[in-house]
Amino acid sequence: MTRSARKNPEGSFDALKEQWKNGKPQPKDLPQVLVASTIKVREEVFQHRKPDHYASDRHVRELADVAKLRDLDRLTVWWDGKKWTVIDGHHRLKAYMRAGRSGHAVPVEVFQGTPEEALGRAAEANTKDKLQMSSSEKSNAAWRLVVMTEGRSKAQQAQDAGVSERLVAHMRKTKAALMRTSE
Repeated sequence: MTRSARKNPEGSFDALKEQWKNGKPQPKDLPQVLVASTIKVREEVFQHRKPDHYASDRHVRELADVAKLRDLDRLTVWWDGKKWTVIDGHHRLKAYMRAGRSGHAVPVEVFQGTPEEALGRAAEANTKDKLQMSSSEKSNAAWRLVVMTEGRSKAQQAQDAGVSERLVAHMRKTKAALMRTSE
């Protein structure tokens, strides 16, 4: 982000509105995936969260660990007159980059609307109250799924808990060993 964009996000938004108005029309075929590195980032306009650097970096690292194993939730993108621009999912996009997936297709959902509507959508998506689960909480959730559910595949349990299939496999072996020793 340029120094002037940080100082004047309204000016950046004005420039974006002008680009949208005079740019190319949105492609008729709406993508369901895009190559991560082709998605434009305009944090000065669409990133309403301003977390401290440490918390943000930690969140991206945790997401990147998951992104190495599977796709994350869809990014919401919007046509800015030149490119697809992320309006919700900035941390997820950074995580894909960190996970070495910048040249890979990632799942997206297209938002269609004016720049003002896109700005509103970005705010709406970021104002939902949600608390992230820590790695420990995810592992505990996976353990509960392994112990309490049957008939679910390793992949399903891993996806539901946000952990790797390898961890679920290890937990299943541990559960089997505990069952043998308790007999």
